[in-house]
Order: sequence, then structure tokens, then C-alpha cells
Amino acid sequence: MGDRRTTIGSAGARSREGRNRLLGAAAASIAIAILLIQLPVLVEAASYPNFNGYAGIDYDLYMNATDRWMHGGYFYEPYQLAGPYVIGHGDVLYPPVALLLFAPFTFLPAALWWAIPLTATLLVLVRLRPSVVVWPLMAACLGWQPAQIHIISGNPIIWSMAAVALGTIYKWPSVFALIKPSLFVFAFFGIRDRRWWYGLGVFALLCALFLPMWVDWLSAVLNSRGGGLLYSWQEAPLLLLPIIAWIGRPSGRFGQGARPTDGSGTTGPDTGSAAGPRSRR
Repeated sequence: MGDRRTTIGSAGARSREGRNRLLGAAAASIAIAILLIQLPVLVEAASYPNFNGYAGIDYDLYMNATDRWMHGGYFYEPYQLAGPYVIGHGDVLYPPVALLLFAPFTFLPAALWWAIPLTATLLVLVRLRPSVVVWPLMAACLGWQPAQIHIISGNPIIWSMAAVALGTIYKWPSVFALIKPSLFVFAFFGIRDRRWWYGLGVFALLCALFLPMWVDWLSAVLNSRGGGLLYSWQEAPLLLLPIIAWIGRPSGRFGQGARPTDGSGTTGPDTGSAAGPRSRR
């Protein structure tokens, strides 16, 4: 009787393993297909000068505005403060605290503007080791054409992405995604962890350094037209990327750690929650 149960159990385990392999192969194939769909578009854009005019345009915008401010000029365009205007390229809508990020790159090599946040995000993804089940969702985030344009143009959203990515591990860096206030909800990742609140305190102190400029920022935002709550929704997939990877980590809902390994139907404690590990008393 015992041998029969063992045989049935082994057969069931092999069947589940086969289904998991099939599911993994299907998920990986879908992810690859999603990325390959965008490849011809990227190749065509790369064949035009300056990546069809998109390469570094946002980086140049913010570096020029920051350099102008550092030499005693304005950060926000005068027309942004004078009255209503329709948002267009060249308008600065980032809060003044973002100058602490922008200023060093007015003299640092431009390549670091991309290299640092993209490398940080990649290292986090490697460390999280997301399950193949979530690869299609991650591929969709990267295959989203506006997201690709934001990366190519050097939009500061890539730094918010890195902040959220690092926040999935250390919690406090998520706070600094607040440099993009319209996507503030992503900055709440890790809010139940004490380190997140320390990060918020530091961020608040940094914001206080620019108190006079916050009035100008509010005027620039309130005077803008054509934005609204959905103005930045196209940037959201880049911030979702590390969160999806976090959900698919080994101890997450779709990771290997979510599967029982001892036959009890339960797994060990998960110390990788958004709130961080709970302290022992």
C-alpha cells in the first residue's frame, strides 16, 4: 500500500513538473515575442540621425535648464509662471528638488545619466530572480513604445525606475521616486518599513532647501494645460517593471517559494514583503 502511494505521488510530481516546464516555456516564448515585435521599430529608428531625433532630447532639456539656473537664470520658463499655457517639449515640470539630481550631470559624462539607473535596475532584477511566469509582463513594460522613447530620450523617469527597483530591496530608496510627483503612488512601496520613513525624512529636508522655488513649481503646474492626472500614465510601465519582478521573486506569489515543498501546503516565512521584514521582539 505504501509503495503504491509513493508511486502515485511520484507520478503526480512528475506531471506537475511537466506542466510547470510547459508553462515556463510558453511564458518565455511570449516574453521573447513581445520584445521581438518592437525590434524592427528600434532598428529603423536607429538608422535615422540621433535615433530619429529622440536620443537625449529630455536629457539636453533638463541639463540646459539646470545650467541656466546654476548661472543665475530661471529654471521654469517665464511663460510657465505668467499664466495658462499648453504643455509642450521644453517645459520643465519637475519639482525643484530634482535639481540635486540634475546639477551633478551638468559636468559628469552624459553616458552616466543612462548607465547608473539602468545598471542599478538591471542588478536588482538579477537579484530578485523573478519567475518566468511574470516575464511576459516585464517584457510588456519594456516593449511599451513610450517607455522605450523615455529611455532613449534620457527622461528622468529612468531614475524614478531605479529608485523603485532599489526600494524593492532596501525600501527607503522608493521615496525618491517622488521626483515625479504625478506618479507618487509608486513611492509608497515599503511604507510600512521604518527605513522608508527615514528616507522620507531625508527627502523632506532636501525639499526644504528649495522652499522659495516651490511656489514657482506650483504656478508652473497649475498654469499648465493638456496634462492632468493621466499626463504621466505612459511612464508607469517603467516603474511597474521592478514591482512585477518583486512579485515574481522566489518567495513571492508566482515564485518557486510559493509552492509547498514539504507536502504541508505551506511555505516558509516571506521576509520580502513590501513592508520589509518584521522585527523580532
